[in-house]
Amino acid sequence: MPTVTTEKGITLGYETLGNSQPSCDIVMVTGLGIQLTRWPKPLRQKLADKGYRVTCFDNRDSGLSTHFPNIVQPRQGVLADAHGTAPKDYQAPYTLYDMAEDTVGLLDALGIGQAHLVGYSMGSTIAQLTAYLYPEHISTVTSVMTSSMNPALPPSAPGLAEIMARHTPDPVTERALYLDYKMTLNRGLAGHGCPFDEEFHWGIVQDELERGYMRGSARRQFAAFASMGDFRSWQSSIHCPTLVMHGTCDPLWPIACARDVADTIPGAIFKPLNGMGHDVPSVFYDEIIDEIDHFVSRYKV
Repeated sequence: MPTVTTEKGITLGYETLGNSQPSCDIVMVTGLGIQLTRWPKPLRQKLADKGYRVTCFDNRDSGLSTHFPNIVQPRQGVLADAHGTAPKDYQAPYTLYDMAEDTVGLLDALGIGQAHLVGYSMGSTIAQLTAYLYPEHISTVTSVMTSSMNPALPPSAPGLAEIMARHTPDPVTERALYLDYKMTLNRGLAGHGCPFDEEFHWGIVQDELERGYMRGSARRQFAAFASMGDFRSWQSSIHCPTLVMHGTCDPLWPIACARDVADTIPGAIFKPLNGMGHDVPSVFYDEIIDEIDHFVSRYKV
């Protein structure tokens, strides 16, 4: 799989589907502790088949991109609550501002002047922040699973934060325990709105382990996320066409979290996905693709 190195020296692994002369570029941003493979390839291919060039990449500290093993891991407590924030004096190893800069660095390295960003979970926040900081590069933002991190929002489903805060077994010395933990986490995130695809997730967990797993990476990414506090202070200043899609059965961020984002970003469109959790099951591929295609086609450059 190819890589590029940004002007800031960050190497990013990426994969592009679609022809070399597309109607426009869609760049898909992944979430916390996961790799580009978590955006299902069949979904990306179906989107490319509609005439788009679709690029997906590994964020820093994931997959084939630059890792930061020499940076001290954040304390486990920083990760204990998906709606929590780090202490005000906490210094994250890097921030979402750096990850937004990585996104634009990828565009520059690939010669993409403007792109339509599609984000997954934390990737939605990175996409929104990129549009806020670098509006000249971004045509639209589509957020699939998102939150404003408004402290007044409802909490995650009981038990999920506890699963997320557990010690992650070492995949080298405790491979079976590691795989079991990851599957437990994925089941928890998927919720109960539709059947859990055991085969898909088992394949993803093993593939991510083989592609480029490094202990501590997810903690560093979450520290970057948690250190940002309440996102509404800058989300309210995004002047980019925005589509927000979110599952009605999301156990991590209840649907009120996404509604708050749509209410905060001026002119944002809100689309609930009935029965979807914090996951992208195959039964939702066509609906998500159709929504993206309809939205992006209104703003093609």
